[in-house]
Amino acid sequence: MTDPRLVPEGPRPAGQDASDLMTLSYRSVAQEDLSQPAIDGMVTKAQRFNASAGITGVLLHDGRYFLQILEGPLEQVTRLFSSISADTRHSEILPFAIRWLIRRRFDDWSMRLIGPMATRAVAADMAEIDGADPARIDRLATDVLAMLRR
Repeated sequence: MTDPRLVPEGPRPAGQDASDLMTLSYRSVAQEDLSQPAIDGMVTKAQRFNASAGITGVLLHDGRYFLQILEGPLEQVTRLFSSISADTRHSEILPFAIRWLIRRRFDDWSMRLIGPMATRAVAADMAEIDGADPARIDRLATDVLAMLRR
């Protein structure tokens, strides 16, 4: 059963079919001793799972915080987020920017990792990203896409 707190509010976009395409973002605090090889392993596993579940997205890591933007069918995204929430490699998980989508922004990536230097270039202070300004996540997604397509 889908957690009702994770279902986007408001009507679905006109013409959206039963796939219920949605986006969910979250910010969390990474475990202090989380190594780069461990992060790379997480991403590799996520890429395989997400590809099979129809989920796309991006994971930003600045050395302290994770910020992930997930896109996909409602049931798969909320199920994945429940699993992510139970992962002890991070804490203080704050979901936000839960919305219906007309089309994906990260359709080329089942999961793409943006490392610390590149993350700081597009999100100077991830501690301030908390969902209070929904347009900020849209700007961040646009900036990430522009950076990746250079």
